[in-house]
Amino acid sequence: MGEMFAMKSIKPFGYSLMGFTAFALLGASDLLSSDVPPGVAPGKAELLYASAFGNETNRWTVVSGDFRVESGLFRSRSVTAENKLSRAVIGDGSWRDCAVEARVKLEQAADPKADFGVIARYMDQNNYYMFLYKIEAKTLVIERKLKGKLKVLAETPIELGAGKWHDFKCTLTGVNLAVEVDGQKIAKVADDNFTSGGAGLLVYWADVSFARVNVYRAGGDLSDKE
Repeated sequence: MGEMFAMKSIKPFGYSLMGFTAFALLGASDLLSSDVPPGVAPGKAELLYASAFGNETNRWTVVSGDFRVESGLFRSRSVTAENKLSRAVIGDGSWRDCAVEARVKLEQAADPKADFGVIARYMDQNNYYMFLYKIEAKTLVIERKLKGKLKVLAETPIELGAGKWHDFKCTLTGVNLAVEVDGQKIAKVADDNFTSGGAGLLVYWADVSFARVNVYRAGGDLSDKE
């Protein structure tokens, strides 16, 4: 595929998977952060990007499929064979250690294999990390796409029903990748293939709305933190 996103070129890294810790999530919830205004980073963290999706896409690049602003939401209706995979990205190769927060709601799934979630350290269409909810399997996975090949690095059972808002937080510091949903830790893993890159959203065979995306710098070692 042709490059559609301006990034530094990928350099090969040695693969290192150092294990993962999974955390059970007992139940879904409604909005947990509705009182927090868009574009607020915790503590003294540097805010890299914030969007509340008013009447414009705020500099997002649609890599594949279809994303559009509808009633203040960034929505993808990836529900047909011709339009089953939608990806939109923001940022550049200078985003290294960062956290990506997204408020997301599954409107409906068009296929049992549907999934949706957050992209991080995006370099091009064939190289990035994903933090995805798999609808049929009812699992949250940390997945890597390296030179076009997919590999699940970590997965945890979780059930997220349609029609409810959920807050995803994906943190990347050094080789450490971690994901939280609605404030609860779900999984973490170590992988050294990508050290920086943009952020994004992914929807496969589903109708999904995103209400907010924040990206801010993160620091510290996640390897010994629960």
